[in-house]
Amino acid sequence: MLMFGLANAGVEFSSVGTVSWLVLISLIIGKTLGVFGFGCLSDFIGFGLPRGMRRRDLLVAGVIAGTGFTVALFVAGEAFVDPAIKGAAKMGAMLSILAVIVGMLLGRLIGVRKIEM
Repeated sequence: MLMFGLANAGVEFSSVGTVSWLVLISLIIGKTLGVFGFGCLSDFIGFGLPRGMRRRDLLVAGVIAGTGFTVALFVAGEAFVDPAIKGAAKMGAMLSILAVIVGMLLGRLIGVRKIEM
């Protein structure tokens, strides 16, 4: 996916700016809160988590969901007119691939393990 984004996003690495970091942080924190929060809410109102999934697993899944590569690239391309801001927003979307690394580290830190079913 990273190579797809680099080849097709049409931005330069020099496009990193404040907007890039805002998009990146919004994707990682926003999606984590959304997935984890609504997963916990659904569990609270009676729609349990999938068999074998714990809340810590849900948290890691939320962080990894912060990889907003394809849709975020599309939205960044359509939402901004100024080429500099558009490039910075697309770069933030591409940097969201770092959510996978953050998720893997978090999973190891909080003890997420594969459960054989």
